[in-house]
Amino acid sequence: MKNCSKCNLTFEDDKKFCNSCGSALTLITNSESNVELSKTGKRCLKCNLSYDEDKKFCKNCGSPLSVIKQTLSKVDAKIMVFEEKLKENQLNIDLLTEYAQFLYDHSDYKETTFILFRILAINENNKLAKNLLFSCYQELKQYQNAVEIGEELLIKNAKDITLLERLAILEGKLKQQEKVYIYSNKIIEIDSDNILALTNIFHYLLAINKISEALPISTKLILLGQNERLILIYGGIDKILQGNFKLGIQNFDGILTIPNDERNNIHSNRCRLYWAYCLCMSNSELIELERKFNDIDLNILKKIPFEFDEEIAVKIISYIINRSLEEIENSQSAGLEIDDLIESIKNKSLVSFLTEKSNPVIAEIYYKIALKQKEFRLNEDALSSINKAFYLTPKELKYSDSKIEIQGIVDTNNAKHKRNNRFKIISIACVILIIGFSVKYNLKRIENNKWSSVKTNNTIRYSLISLKEYLNEYPNGKYANEAKQKIDSLLRINALNSINYESYKLYNDSSFYKLDSQKTDSLNN
Repeated sequence: MKNCSKCNLTFEDDKKFCNSCGSALTLITNSESNVELSKTGKRCLKCNLSYDEDKKFCKNCGSPLSVIKQTLSKVDAKIMVFEEKLKENQLNIDLLTEYAQFLYDHSDYKETTFILFRILAINENNKLAKNLLFSCYQELKQYQNAVEIGEELLIKNAKDITLLERLAILEGKLKQQEKVYIYSNKIIEIDSDNILALTNIFHYLLAINKISEALPISTKLILLGQNERLILIYGGIDKILQGNFKLGIQNFDGILTIPNDERNNIHSNRCRLYWAYCLCMSNSELIELERKFNDIDLNILKKIPFEFDEEIAVKIISYIINRSLEEIENSQSAGLEIDDLIESIKNKSLVSFLTEKSNPVIAEIYYKIALKQKEFRLNEDALSSINKAFYLTPKELKYSDSKIEIQGIVDTNNAKHKRNNRFKIISIACVILIIGFSVKYNLKRIENNKWSSVKTNNTIRYSLISLKEYLNEYPNGKYANEAKQKIDSLLRINALNSINYESYKLYNDSSFYKLDSQKTDSLNN
């Protein structure tokens, strides 16, 4: 039996290399190989030289030899046997080959290479020696040397799948991904279901952003039982692009969650994008859909674009807007809710992610927003939205027709608004005039009543008081001149009747016309 030391797998004796990792197999020896053998010899303790048991003195210093019991393992004993036999015939290829295989089976790869070099020096085309040397270089991690030997072997064994697999693995360790891809394609030509080759091709195509070519390979690998994270992601994307959303979701559910440290990973962001699209197609809760979409970093996706990413992103936006518009009711907050939706379209990362090829879809979104605004009689806003749709896709007739229709409604409403404003202005003016006339009428009526009450006073004293009160309240009133004349007349009559200085003095000081001022002066003298 043979064993792979890396994978710890056991194989039959006729196998040479591990099916899993391609490493050379090691022969499993029984416990007897570790049995130690005793051998008695002699040694010079001064010179530290060993001698056969029949010797008595050191050849170097002449000192007596001490008996030493040496312990050898069975492996060491076997090596000694090989060495002794080779002394007889150093060019014995069969013996050298057997010796090299023995050393290799016991993991002495460095010594094995020395023996193999001797074999190849005798016969440079020895296939067994090259195969074993190829394996030794692998074990010693001398990958470039291993590749060179492997390529020599491949010349005569072009369809050796095991050799091709091992070369692909070695080129991978040397970071030569293009060569890995070449060897993997050669394997697929022989074995179309080879998992190692399919996986290599899948990763290479992803690395050079040939995602469309990688998708069907990921699906095939899943069918072959592979559940690597990236394979599940792109297998799910492949199903979604084929319209099989149920299987797509199953693939993504196999990933379960995306770790936080994967947030900046382009493949994880692409997974979120297509996952969100699956939620759209399955009419999931709008909140869950928006949360999933908001988790996507579109700036990362833009760095290494996939031809369908933008199309999927804009479809998700369209779906979210349409669902949100359906849920908006005609209320005072409707305008603000629609404005929030428009702001989501203007999101900087989304705007920079989308290109002109998305214009028709974005135009359709603005068109539906305009119809909703028109329904809620937000006509000015509707006109702004339809103008955006028309700007993005000017050749679409329904946008130009709607623009004309909404513009007509806005113009009509503006005209009505102007007429209503003029009517309001005229009405306010009329009211002001009516109020003015009413106030003026009431003021005149009050003045007339006041004057009437003044005229009813019969005594000179009360008449004078009433007349002065009237003049104080209405200095420029309708009856002001008549009141002044009456005051003069009453004061004059009073002065003439009294014929004293005080009466004439009062008349002179209080009258308006002062007709008898000389009389007052004469009485004073």
